[in-house]
Amino acid sequence: MTDYGVTELGYMRWGVSSIREWKEFATAICGMEYFEEDGEAFLRTDLQHHRIRLIEDGTDDCLAFGLRVRSRAALRIMESKLTEAGVKWTRLGADEAHARRVREVIALEDPAGNPIEIYHSPRISYHKPLHTGRPMFGKFVTGNAGLGHIIANTKDLEASENFYELLGLEACFYSEPVGPMPSVAFMQSTDPERRDHVIAVGLALTKRFNHLMIQVEHLDDVFQAWELVKKSKYKIALDIGRHANDGQISFYFTSPSGFLIEIGHGGKSPETLSRMTTGDPWGHDMTPGTGPELFLVDMGGGAA
Repeated sequence: MTDYGVTELGYMRWGVSSIREWKEFATAICGMEYFEEDGEAFLRTDLQHHRIRLIEDGTDDCLAFGLRVRSRAALRIMESKLTEAGVKWTRLGADEAHARRVREVIALEDPAGNPIEIYHSPRISYHKPLHTGRPMFGKFVTGNAGLGHIIANTKDLEASENFYELLGLEACFYSEPVGPMPSVAFMQSTDPERRDHVIAVGLALTKRFNHLMIQVEHLDDVFQAWELVKKSKYKIALDIGRHANDGQISFYFTSPSGFLIEIGHGGKSPETLSRMTTGDPWGHDMTPGTGPELFLVDMGGGAA
C-alpha cells in the first residue's frame, strides 16, 4: 500500500503588513530569492516554484501550513483516513490548486484551529536557477526535506499529537517541562529523506506559529546572517547555540511580522526511536523582550 503520510513542510502562506519590508528582510538578511508573478509576491529557497507566498493583509501571521504527501494515491488515502477519523476537510478547486502551484490540495484545520493544506505534486521550476537575495557560501538545505520546520500553536498537546499522527507524522523527541515552559513534542515524517522534525506542538501561542527554521549547508551562512541581524533593526531572540534534538547550530531573530526566523546548519540524521531530554548542550541564550515571552500565553503566573 502507498505510504500516505506527510513527507515535509512544503510551503507557507503568510499575511504581512508590508511586502516591501519583507522583500528587504528576506533577501538582504535571510538570503531568499524574492520574485513577483501575476501580481503576487513569493520567496524561494530552491527550485520549487516558491516556498512562501506573501499577502499584504496586515495579519502578520500564517495563513496556511502546506504539508506535502508523495503522490495522488497518497492523498486519496489521506482523505479516507481523515474521513474515517471524523476530521472535516475540503478539496480545493483547480484554480485554488493553481494559485498554490500544486496539482491537488485539500484544506482542513488542526485541533488548535491552524489552517492546514495537504497537497501533492508541487511545481518545480527546473528552468529557473535560484538567485539568492545576497551572496551566500552555500545552498539552502531543502529538497525532499522541505522548507524547514515550525513550532505551531497548540491548545491541547495530546489532541495535536493525535492529529499529526493521523497525518502520518510521529513524535521523535520530547522536551521535558522546565519551569513554566511546558513539554513540546517534535513530530517527524517517516519518509526516508525526512528532516529531524516537520512540526513541533506543545506551546500555546499568540500567533499560529512561533518560528520557521530554514537550514543552510554552510556554517558561514549562519554567522553571516547573525552579523547582518546585529547590524539591523531586528533583534536576536535566542543567540547562537546547538540543539539537543538534531544537533543543529542556529540562532533565532525577529521578523517584520513579529514571529521568529531560525537559521541553522548541520545536524545529525533523524533518530528512529523517540527520546526525551532537557536543555540544549550550549548556547541559545534568550534576549529579554524578544524571545518566547512575546508568544506564549497561559504560562502559569505570566509569560516566560
